[in-house]
Amino acid sequence: MKVTIDSLYIELNLVTYNDGLNFGRFFEDTKVVDYTISLGQDHFLSLMEDFYNQVRNEIKADDEAMNDTSDFSESGYCSLQELFNHEVAFSEIVKAHLGRPLLAKLFLNSSNPNYIINSIDEIEVTNEIFLKGRAFKKKL
Repeated sequence: MKVTIDSLYIELNLVTYNDGLNFGRFFEDTKVVDYTISLGQDHFLSLMEDFYNQVRNEIKADDEAMNDTSDFSESGYCSLQELFNHEVAFSEIVKAHLGRPLLAKLFLNSSNPNYIINSIDEIEVTNEIFLKGRAFKKKL
């Protein structure tokens, strides 16, 4: 896994994420920087497959009970590995359901971070998963 901020590689221990209710909100007095996280599909699967299956099954039960549709139904309630082939559904599901739990697993050892991830704005799937968004730069 790699993290770049403003196109520079950053050590993982210098990055954390905002786990508060204001995730995705930015304030005028903060320095905002662009980030990219890249990780292999196998790494993503090892971190998120069990959680994905749990969420997918809950959403499927809700969809069936309420006669509703969701991003999960649009992709046929497929496996996480198959979901890589449904880029729009994958992106929406990660943003809505998997993003913050993923960030919690990726940034366990950030006791004194310089950067705080505060959004997931874009997701690309190739041989790797790319999460892109904005982060706060810690005031020194």
